[in-house]
Amino acid sequence: MKVSGRSATSGQDIRRRWSAPLRPRNYRAAFNSLRVYAQPVDGLRRYALGQGQFPHDLSLRTPLGRVTVHLPHAHDMRTVNEVFCRGDYGRDAPAVVLDIGANIGVSALYFLTRRPDAVVHCVEPHPGNLAVLRANLAPFSDRVQIHPQAVAPTAGRAEFVADPVGRYSGLADFTPRESGEVIVVPTRAIDEVVSTVAGQCGRIELLKVDTEGSEPALLRAMGSESRAVIDSVVWEDEGHVRRERWTR
Repeated sequence: MKVSGRSATSGQDIRRRWSAPLRPRNYRAAFNSLRVYAQPVDGLRRYALGQGQFPHDLSLRTPLGRVTVHLPHAHDMRTVNEVFCRGDYGRDAPAVVLDIGANIGVSALYFLTRRPDAVVHCVEPHPGNLAVLRANLAPFSDRVQIHPQAVAPTAGRAEFVADPVGRYSGLADFTPRESGEVIVVPTRAIDEVVSTVAGQCGRIELLKVDTEGSEPALLRAMGSESRAVIDSVVWEDEGHVRRERWTR
C-alpha cells in the first residue's frame, strides 16, 4: 500500500531508518521482538523490510496473554516496535496512565497489558485514529476512557492537521499544514485534562505525550497543581524520547 504526503516521506523516519544499524537499542528491540511477536519472522519482515500487506491484525505476546492489534498502515508497525520491542516508554507497569496523543492505541495497549488493574485515559482527536483506537482497546473497555479531543495549552477550538496515516497529525500551530487535511477540533486545556483524570484516579503515575510538535508547549503550560499529581512524564522531542521523574 502506497501512502502519499509527509506520512510516506517523513524526514524523521528517513533519518531513523538510515541510522538504525548504528543504534544498539535497535538490536535489543530485534531480540525482544522474538518474544513479543506471536509470529516473529513475519513481524520482523514487516518491520525491518517493509514487506507484507496492510491493514494487518498483529498478534502480540504480553504478560496478560496474547492480544491482537489492528494496524491500518505499515507505519503503525514502527509504533509497535518502538513501544513493545524497543521500550521507548519504559518497562514499568504504571497503574494510572494519561496518554495524550493516543493514536490507534498501541501505547495504551502496552500499558494495559503490563498489569491487570492498569487504567489508561486516552486523548486523541484524529477521526480515523479514534475509530481504530476504540476497536483496538475494546477488550479492555472496563479499564479505558477515551477522550475525543485535542489537548492544547488553553481550551477552545483549534486547527488540526490530520495526515492520511494518522501517525504524524498534530495541532496546526506546531505541524506543517501540507502534512494533511486541516480540520477544526475541540481542545481541552492540559491542566483541565490532568485535573479530570486525577480527580477520578487520585494520581497519575505516568503522563505520556506524543502530539507531533506541541509537547514542549503543553508541558510548559502545566501549572504546579498538575505537576504535583503526576509521578513521571515521557514525551516525544524531535525524534527522541525524554523522561522525567516529577515526584518521589
